[in-house]
Amino acid sequence: SVEYRKTNGQYLHWDDNSYHYTGDFYLPVGTRSALEADGWLYTRNGAIIVNQDSLNTPVPRYRFDRHLNVSWARFDSTRTSRLEIGYRHARQGSHFGESIYHDWLDNTSHAATLRREWLGGRTLLRANAEVGVDQYRNRLGKHDRTTGNLSLSAIRSIGGWRSAATVGSRYDKTYKSLPYAMATAMRDGAKSFLHLSVGYLEQAPSMHELYLPYNTSTLRSEGIYTDSGNPELVSEKQFIATAYAEYGTLENAI
Repeated sequence: SVEYRKTNGQYLHWDDNSYHYTGDFYLPVGTRSALEADGWLYTRNGAIIVNQDSLNTPVPRYRFDRHLNVSWARFDSTRTSRLEIGYRHARQGSHFGESIYHDWLDNTSHAATLRREWLGGRTLLRANAEVGVDQYRNRLGKHDRTTGNLSLSAIRSIGGWRSAATVGSRYDKTYKSLPYAMATAMRDGAKSFLHLSVGYLEQAPSMHELYLPYNTSTLRSEGIYTDSGNPELVSEKQFIATAYAEYGTLENAI
């Protein structure tokens, strides 16, 4: 698919142009194997108005986002087990401003992935492993990060209950092991609905949050605008639990 969008604002240099390409490819190889690929390309070039009280001065901005997933998959003879070996590439970046404020960033990542799925009765199991390298570049230099991820997931359906759980750990060369886990259960009856979930996540700061170079400008007329990364940031920890319930017939649902 191809998408193009162009907009114009009330004043000069308020125009905005974007392109969006997507693709999906599937090629059977024999009766039990296949080559799969999907991805997208996104580009946007335009201006934003940061300072409304300073003659509506536009600040130019250029952004891009590119993703590619390529994999080889093979089923067993009963098609209840699937092995997938793949490669993932992503590149994202932004170029912002000229004279008032100027900065840019460019993120590139490469990852090799291995996934195995088993289906038995009403239960689906999935094991996932990946290792990758991320690179963050800005106007002062570049930073590299080695990453990894191991996880095991299960989905099960019994009677009116559907449940899922995931447990795993990401690896970062600076923050080491970053565990995460999630469990959810849902029951949808004739006159009721119940959804329960609980999760824990520990994640490392992005390299943009760590290494954004110090920058200062007069984006706003009443003062100086300053931004900077913080290399002393620690990992973020989250714990989330939810419970949601409904009771009544379908005719009474709003």
